[in-house]
Parts: sequence; C-alpha cells; structure tokens
Amino acid sequence: MLKSVAVRDFILIDEVLLDFYCGMTVITGETGAGKSMLLSAIEFALGARIETKLIRQKCDSTSVTIEFDNIPSSVANLLNSADIDAEGNLIIRRTLSLDGKSRVFINDQVVSAKFAQSVFTDLLEVHGQRDSILSADTQLMALDRFADASLERKNLADIHTSKTQTQNELDSVDDELEQIAKEQDYIAACIKELESANPTENEEAGLLQQRLAIKNAAKLKELVLATETLCDISNFIEAQKLVARGIELHPGLKNVSEAIEAAVASVDTVLVKLEAIRCDVDLQDKSADEIEGRLMLLRDLARKHNCSIDLLPKILEGMKAKAFEITALIKKHDQIKVTLSDITCQYNELANKITIKRQEAALKLSNLVNANLSALRLAQCKFHVLVESTQKATATGNDTITFLASTNPGLPMTKLDKVASGGEAIRIMLAIKVALAEIMDIPTFIFDEIDSGTSGVAASAIGSMLNSMSKHKQVFTITHSPQVAVHAEKHLLVKKSMSDNQNITTIGYVDGQDRLEAVAKMLTMDDEVTSEACSAANTLFFARKVQADQ
Repeated sequence: MLKSVAVRDFILIDEVLLDFYCGMTVITGETGAGKSMLLSAIEFALGARIETKLIRQKCDSTSVTIEFDNIPSSVANLLNSADIDAEGNLIIRRTLSLDGKSRVFINDQVVSAKFAQSVFTDLLEVHGQRDSILSADTQLMALDRFADASLERKNLADIHTSKTQTQNELDSVDDELEQIAKEQDYIAACIKELESANPTENEEAGLLQQRLAIKNAAKLKELVLATETLCDISNFIEAQKLVARGIELHPGLKNVSEAIEAAVASVDTVLVKLEAIRCDVDLQDKSADEIEGRLMLLRDLARKHNCSIDLLPKILEGMKAKAFEITALIKKHDQIKVTLSDITCQYNELANKITIKRQEAALKLSNLVNANLSALRLAQCKFHVLVESTQKATATGNDTITFLASTNPGLPMTKLDKVASGGEAIRIMLAIKVALAEIMDIPTFIFDEIDSGTSGVAASAIGSMLNSMSKHKQVFTITHSPQVAVHAEKHLLVKKSMSDNQNITTIGYVDGQDRLEAVAKMLTMDDEVTSEACSAANTLFFARKVQADQ
C-alpha cells in the first residue's frame, strides 16, 4: 500500500511530508485549494508526462518521493527482472528541473519514466467520472481477473503468439513455393534432359579427338599400308640365309647375321605397332554423324545453361540439389501445417475454456454490481456483462466483452460510455469498481471526486461503499461531499494561503474538533463555521457511527 509521500516545490506546495494508513482517507478543501495537487504529485512520481509549470514559482526544481510497503508479487517480479532490489519497501523518487530534465529513481536506481509507469499499473489505480473502466480492453481484463482466468489468459496469449509466428512461417513458405512453382517444372525438365544426355567430364575433348581421327582415317590407313609394304621383312630373311651359308668364309659374317636378326626383330615390332594403329582405325565405334550429333547436343545444352560443355555435369548436380531443396521445402511446408494444426487445437481448447469461465463470471459480476447499485440507491438501474463470440482469434480469445447498463426500467441496455454523465454514471462505475476491487491485486485506489453530482442519501451511500471497500483495500477519495467525508477513518485537509506574495498549499490531517469544523464548512460552503453547521456535521458523524455499529 501507499505508505508515505514527500513533496517539495510542486505547483503550490512548498514542502509536504505525509504518512498514510490502511482503510479510507478522505481529502477535502475549498475549491481551488489544490485537493488534486497531491494526486498530481503522486502521478508525476509514477511516470506521468512532465511540464516545467509543475515547478513552484521562483524555484529551480521539484521532487516527489513516494513509498510503498507490502508490494504485490507482480511488482516484485518486475523489479527483479530489472535487477532492482525488491526486498522491503519500494521507494520511487522523481525530480524535474527548469531545463526540462527529469530523473526517476526506484530504490536509488535510475529508471525510465516508462518503467515507472509499468510499476505504477499494479501499485495504484486512479478513478474519476470518466476512467479506464470505459475501455473495452479494461473491461475484458477486469472480467478475466474476476473469473480467475488471468493465468489461462497469459497462456492463451503465448499460444496465440506461437500460432501467429507459425502462421507467418507457413505463409512465407507458401510464398516461396508459389514463386518457384514454375521454376520447379523447369528444373525437373532440365534434370530429365541432362540425365538423358548424361554428359561426362572432359567429354568434349574426347569427341573432338575422335572426330579428328575419323576425318584422317583413310589417309592413316594408306600411310600404314605403305609403311608396311616398305617394311618387307622377307628381304631380311633371305639376306640372313645367305649370310648364314657363308659364315665359315669369314668370321665377321657371324656378326652380320646377328645384326640382321636384330633388324628383323625391330622391323617386326614396327609392323606390330602399325597393325595396332590400323586395327584402332577399323574399330572406331562411332560414325562421324554420331560424333557430330553428340557434339551438337552438348553444345545446345551448354548454350541453354550458359556454360561450357565441361560444366554440364556440375549443372546437373546443381539442378538435382535445387530439386532436393524444393522437396525439402515442401516437406517443411507439410510439417509446419501439422504444427499449426496442433497449436490451433491447443488455442481453441483453451479459448473455449476461458469463454466458459467468462460466461460464468459475467453472470456473477452482473449480480454483484446490481446488488451494489441497490446499496447506492440505484435499484432501478440494471447492469449486465455481455460476452459475445467473435470469428477472429486474438491474443485474448474469441470473445468481446461489453459492460452495459440501463438507468431506468424500460430503457435498453447501452454501453457505459453512452450512459449520461452525472450522479448515476458515477455510481454505476463505483458499483463496478467495488465489485472488482476485492479480486484485484492493486492495493491502493484513489477516487477523484467520484461523488461529483450527488448529494444527500446518494452521497452517503457512496461514502459507505467506499468505506466498505477500504476493509480490504487502501482507499483515498477527493471529495466536496460532507456525506462522503464522514465515512473516512482519516481526514486530510488542503488549505491555500499567502506567503511572501505567493499562494502556498498546505496539506495535513485533521481530527476531533478540527475535523468536525472541516465537515461543517463543507456543509455551509462559507468561511464562517456556525453552530448550526457544526450540529449538522455532528449529526452526520453520529449517523455514520450508528451505521458502522449495525
């Protein structure tokens, strides 16, 4: 709860240090005295928009320090996530200088105003004639808290995020598949064409060599034949026979015979090699037309793929890899669809569970608010929480929540923001707030003239309900109504006076006779407190005591 506030040089406040208490505290004062100034200071400390006019005249800076104890676990978790000590009390201090520079400290650690606002959300709630309960989002959040569905709602938001991300991933794959649909057919055709051609590495060089060989085949055969004729080995054989018969005639003929024998062997080797060449020409397995056709096919493919013939095998490998990627992409697409289907089932199951909780809570909350309306002297006014299904799945589910009210019998139910302003609208919102307050984690509530436009019995009913609410929440109310003021356990009186030709606002607690006179002045709306006004104020306090004792 809000434990204390220290304000220095803020608007008309010179210096104020206040300790706060459990229960209900009322803040009163004459019109223009600055009753809402304390609220403005608190909101400033909690990250509200800054203006240099907040600095008191003739001062260089302003500062507001507020202290909370028994902070909610949600706030402690938020502080821990920012590495801020969450043990013990929470102290928030904000300063502002004339140059517009502002600094916010939480437990002596500098933070942004935005972070301070996020902390403020679960620490304190401010209500007026036109407040956040009129927002559809706030109404949905309030009903979910009332339905004890906050955890399911958080889980649903996580599932919805996962669902959205998965759907986006599927859409991306769909777009990619759509873009490559034609390319897929082209790649498949290219693979079939290249596989049919079956190009091999260095094939072009081999084909050119074969073509050249076929072109020169006739000349080669003629050359081989002529060479074979010239290499007639029979002459060498006859010569060897002659020499062999005359070896005895001269010893040197033996060497000649051996030389002729070697020559015969060499010529025989030449003839064998010539025969091999001739056989090689005869064994050509492709015709010139076949080789030309093959070269033409490979060259056409090379032109098609803008590469050399030797690179065609790598082109085929690349095409196959691309086809594999497409297949993998299709497989991924199918897997994502399965995942999305599973997530959608989880979402629908949890969303339906939350819808049931909301429908049950809507009936319970409607009955509770209507009971509060009767206590506020608005028995003819009816309240209803409408839960409607929507076709669009959102992070909060498939429902829209609308708070409706009818101020008189026979009038149709209408949205809260369409209810005519004034006492009835104020009491309707108060009835809602009181019904919701007990289940909310927020420990402190401030009501800024929520009793505006009411008086007498209606104002007293408002005071009674605020006091009832203060049994489990810390309640502050800024009011002009004496009927409301007497219901508070503590009474802060705001006064404005002149000092050094400047207006100064002072704020302090009043009790006993001082409090009686403060309420009496509210009854007379006059600076002079008459005995009749004191008597009337005393009557209000007595009636309040009788009511509390009952």
